Amino acid sequence: MYRKIFTIACTLPLMAAYGQNMSAASAAASEGAGTLSQRIGHFDRSKTRVLVQTHDGAGTMQVMSILRGKSLSTPFLGLDEAIIDPGGGLGEHFHNDCEEMFMAIDGPDAQFTINSHTSVLKTPAGAPNRMGSSHGFYNPTDKPILWLDFMVGNLSRYHDGFNLGDDRVGAPLDKVPQFVNFHMDPALLKPIANMYGGTGTVMYRRLLDPGGRQHRSRDGPDHERGVFCAVGYRHGHNQWRNSQHQAK
Repeated sequence: MYRKIFTIACTLPLMAAYGQNMSAASAAASEGAGTLSQRIGHFDRSKTRVLVQTHDGAGTMQVMSILRGKSLSTPFLGLDEAIIDPGGGLGEHFHNDCEEMFMAIDGPDAQFTINSHTSVLKTPAGAPNRMGSSHGFYNPTDKPILWLDFMVGNLSRYHDGFNLGDDRVGAPLDKVPQFVNFHMDPALLKPIANMYGGTGTVMYRRLLDPGGRQHRSRDGPDHERGVFCAVGYRHGHNQWRNSQHQAK
């Protein structure tokens, strides 16, 4: 089965607030960002690990670490990609020393939870979780969801977690999400020619401004801070979903 799918490049320069401590930032920079090959990650279904009831959540997920902290010279902790199996998810849990952002990038619509408020977000979508807040994710459908998790640490670069023992199965749903979120709508993309001095045209949209504010359009890209997304289209084989069905 061939269909039109997204090729997505998302950048999360820094969610955790660390700009006041320049000495710590300098120390992180001294570690280096590794080689180019260490800063490019690929999802390989054969290398995933099956996790059961992640953070006391429901069902199973098949996860792979795409990038680790040393990929960048910032408090970036890593990027995980996973297939959230039908009826699977991550239970609600707190992070007090780091920040994360869950994204559903392909498949059916998922239930996102932030601070015990749960809403269905239309895929592809995401929701950042601020330090000191709780979040969770649940796939209530009978089809798999392709999922991403961006992790950014505080100055300690420590990834912590405190589980609440709540899988969020059957949680009441808010019709209007009571938390910061975004939907990656290709209709809202605008063409940017010769982006960063490159050739051709990139379809671009900035998703969130610094501090999680909804981005208000302005002329040209501003890539210094915030969350932005450059999206192109390609025709390709839906390998992750086909391999999911073949495994059953």
